Amino acid sequence: MTTPLSTATPELGVERAFRDARAATVMAPTSDTLYDLFGRSVLGLPAF
Repeated sequence: MTTPLSTATPELGVERAFRDARAATVMAPTSDTLYDLFGRSVLGLPAF
């Protein structure tokens, strides 16, 4: 079974963007993001 994105070529850059977007849903946040969230909580600011 093929999907419309499975026919995308690496030259288009679509493949990597799709892969990165999918991986971001399961990857842990970066240390910079964690520092931002922690700093906002210490200052009483909303996280998002």
